[in-house]
Amino acid sequence: MTEIDKKNLKNYLYFTFGITYIAWGILAIFTQSHILGLETIIGRMLHIVGALGPAIASCFYLKRNNIKFKHFLFSKKENSSIYFIIHLLAILILFSISSLELNEVSIYLMPLFFIQLIFFGGGHEELGWRGVLQPILDKKYSYWQSNLIVGLIWGIWHLPLWFIVGESHQGFPFILFFIYTLFLSFVLGLLYRQTISVGYCILFHAFANLLNLYFVLKINVIFIIIFVGYLIYTILASNRISKKKIFLNFRKGSIIMGIFDDFEYKENYQDEEKVIEVLKKILRAIHQNNYRDIMDCVDGSEVDDVRELLEYIDDSLQLNDFDKIDEYGVECNFHPNYEYSQLQVYEFNDQSGLLLNIR
Repeated sequence: MTEIDKKNLKNYLYFTFGITYIAWGILAIFTQSHILGLETIIGRMLHIVGALGPAIASCFYLKRNNIKFKHFLFSKKENSSIYFIIHLLAILILFSISSLELNEVSIYLMPLFFIQLIFFGGGHEELGWRGVLQPILDKKYSYWQSNLIVGLIWGIWHLPLWFIVGESHQGFPFILFFIYTLFLSFVLGLLYRQTISVGYCILFHAFANLLNLYFVLKINVIFIIIFVGYLIYTILASNRISKKKIFLNFRKGSIIMGIFDDFEYKENYQDEEKVIEVLKKILRAIHQNNYRDIMDCVDGSEVDDVRELLEYIDDSLQLNDFDKIDEYGVECNFHPNYEYSQLQVYEFNDQSGLLLNIR
């Protein structure tokens, strides 16, 4: 996680909690003091503004980092819709089979409620939770750690709702809601990793809340079994995604260090620190002419002969008119000066890679 990431993380959390806790805090004081009720126009406005905290904060993040909203919302992995459908079916089974009882809500209003839930009933939160917070934390933490942190923050963010008189969340004990939030954090975290789609996460979140509206929630043995089974699946599936191997390819003038896996996962930015650490070892070995040590840094290479590797490196030195290859992070004094980086992230069609410029 870079300093820019840390700054983005702090700014996002400041904006999210600032907007939400100020709006919901004022509303809690007003309702507790009987100054106005939740059903009043001011009460509803404060409630909506507070709920929009993560979404508003994500907009500031996009603007600050010059990210286009269309790409942010609608980009996804190819052929990832199957994962989205699987998760929809799984959460439907969880609520329907464990309950087998519907609330007295007209089924004809379901499309209208679903649209409302997308924009104001939870779905919109994913612009922040999975769109901003999850990717930043994934750069530093493992799957279960980052999802646990997101779940904890997500659950605590909801806390003021239990102090607003008349708020519907109060019909459910906070501790149970908190556990459910942690569970959904793992599910949505996996969905995001499988699809790289904020849009799918928004739709799934809204759908899960719709099921809460239509089914009578029953915490019984069936619910617990499906709940635990679904959670185990999310952990195992995500661990498979996380098991990526590092290989070396070679081109004249440069070495391509790529992260490959069977899931065609293209955005591996959460592996940045791991790759930089490997990159440092490779460059140190090249700098010290310990070429055999290079192969110990990676899981495989298209060149397994040290003599052939030496030829590639010598070609790169001659091509660039250099005597030696620097270790990672060494300041370069080119004449004339030009922008230079030993670490450039780019995408293959079916894998992610890092371009290691030989300088």
